[in-house]
Amino acid sequence: MEPLATAQTTEDADKVIQRIAEMGEALQPTFVSLTWRSAYKDEDVWLKIGSIVQKQLGIAVLLHLTCHLPREDLVRVLRKAREAGIRNVLALRGDAPHVTAGAANASAGPQQPGWRAVKNGFRNAIELVHLIRAEHGDYFCVGVAGYPEVHTSSWNSPVLPPSAQAREQDLIRLKDKVDAGADFVITQFFYEVDVFFKFRERCQDLGINVPIIPGYAPIQNYSSFQRFKSWVRPQVPAQIETKLNEIKDDDERVQAYGVEVGVEQIRALLRRDVHAVHFFTLNLASAVTSILQRLRLRDTSLTQPRQLPWRGLAREQEEVRPIFWAHRHSSYLSRTSAWSEFPNGRWGDARSAATFELGDYYLASKERSNIDLRELWGVPTSPADVAAVFVRYMRGEIAQLPWCDQQLAAETETISEELCWINRNGFLTINSQPKVNGVSSSSARYGWGGDGGVCFQKAYVEFFCSPEMWFKLRSCIDALPPGRLSYHAVNVAGDEFLDSDLRHREEKDHEGAVVAAHSDTSPVLASDVPARRKVSFADELVEAKAARPGRVNAVTWGVFPGREIIQPTVVDTESFRVWKAEAFELWLSQWAATYEESAEGGGMTSDRDAQAVRVLRSIHDTWFLVNIVDNDYVNEESNIFEVFKTVILDEMSAKELRSRVDSLERENAHLYRELLRARSQVDALSKSPEE
Repeated sequence: MEPLATAQTTEDADKVIQRIAEMGEALQPTFVSLTWRSAYKDEDVWLKIGSIVQKQLGIAVLLHLTCHLPREDLVRVLRKAREAGIRNVLALRGDAPHVTAGAANASAGPQQPGWRAVKNGFRNAIELVHLIRAEHGDYFCVGVAGYPEVHTSSWNSPVLPPSAQAREQDLIRLKDKVDAGADFVITQFFYEVDVFFKFRERCQDLGINVPIIPGYAPIQNYSSFQRFKSWVRPQVPAQIETKLNEIKDDDERVQAYGVEVGVEQIRALLRRDVHAVHFFTLNLASAVTSILQRLRLRDTSLTQPRQLPWRGLAREQEEVRPIFWAHRHSSYLSRTSAWSEFPNGRWGDARSAATFELGDYYLASKERSNIDLRELWGVPTSPADVAAVFVRYMRGEIAQLPWCDQQLAAETETISEELCWINRNGFLTINSQPKVNGVSSSSARYGWGGDGGVCFQKAYVEFFCSPEMWFKLRSCIDALPPGRLSYHAVNVAGDEFLDSDLRHREEKDHEGAVVAAHSDTSPVLASDVPARRKVSFADELVEAKAARPGRVNAVTWGVFPGREIIQPTVVDTESFRVWKAEAFELWLSQWAATYEESAEGGGMTSDRDAQAVRVLRSIHDTWFLVNIVDNDYVNEESNIFEVFKTVILDEMSAKELRSRVDSLERENAHLYRELLRARSQVDALSKSPEE
């Protein structure tokens, strides 16, 4: 995928990066190539884009590098690219730059028409490939450009097609680039499929045996099609020209026709031993997305199973991650981008993640993008309104929350009703998974790691809740057999509780009621906990912190033939403390900030916005972030949501309980009617025609 990267300032770069993030999610490319503009005065902006896309978005980057700079500058750019972790370069001569008098190197030797090498610069991509290999050996994977219809600078006439001699010379230049050390070829785009196949055949006859990836530019609108056609001069089938001329004033019809043509031509390529296509997207994803969907190239039933259970690609030798960033893949990549090695097989010391401050990574502040968040989330003026937004997300009615940049995973469908219910009642979930006991690794819903394995996972739920609800929930958990549910709760001030605190308190064997008080709130009696001495909230925290051990709890693991047990997802106390800062910060930077600008302006709308800001800030300032793990994944009767049910029902009035029962009865009646209808349809289908 090649976006049109025209950024020359930091602000421009931010827009390009955000666009690549959106397109990367939509298109799931193998790599993204970033074009180089001769107008750049400083490569830092360009390298920033490449580094962020690779490290934070997790998409491999192919950097375009051209001969517009002197040799010493190209050496510097390559060094910086390597320091940024970039491994792929497309070596190009580049279009003829605008050079001032005296800038050309008169002693550079024969040069192609329209092109003049800069002083101490290179005449062509062949010399650039030699430089890359001389300076960096095999570190970079190097691509070069191929021209099925010959580079326009080699044409004998602007209006006549290239001669046989020009075609031969163009192929010889490509062979020289490959012999200099190029690993693959990306072609200029074309609209006659046979042109590509003839070009590929001529390359093979000449001994060019590296992969040749066809380039394709979907027809997105008439004006851009005409402009690009004038630059590249591709052969365009007469029927395409005729059809476009008929509909050129209707952009929607032009794009639809472009998709139709693209599907036909890409299908023709795939049928003849083409395994990859390089799309020129021009920063527009819709046409390419439609082509891929029509070709079923993004159909989940045809894609390879996940190698590891988290979303996105794993980096080299990376086998384990904490679960907390499950829905913020880009953020996790950013926060760990400087790690020289990753935990492998077992999760050890994760504290190096704590060295990353929130301001150090790009997507902490940039993910708000162009989406209308006010329209997405409304203007919540009470905690109940906030809960309603979470419920809408759980139902798939909205696409994201500040903590979840994608819709829920398929496996969550099995617990969606429970999630909706606890969210409606004040437990605002941002991460969860059902328990899985010995499911095949090829399962479409739960599987990962390839065929032949068996997958397991513990039920997990992570949520925000008020201090009152947390202390009631905690007392219910503490009343269970030790070790059944593990928990870790923390607020923005750093006050925290772990289930290991209970064992520490029990060792004291004191009598009296436990009263847990939160600052600026009334004490809450934890009446279900065995009688113990009264302790203040602050004293309890001191005891907890003195006793808390670091702990790692594997919540997803798999057993595969001939391999050790793999534990790719863990709940880790140190990482949770790091995640806490990010999770709480999102209440303000991603949600409250949506209304703050309007709230400062005065007027009717601003009053609602101001109330929304107050509600969101209050949640940020006082609520707890909690994670709970159900360790009894084998017991079919074990249900992580039972403790929530106890607390929620205890809070309900008789009227609310009656309403809840009525609602459940209506749901059951509806399900029963659907069951009867399904049975009736099955009976009708099972009857033979003779009957």
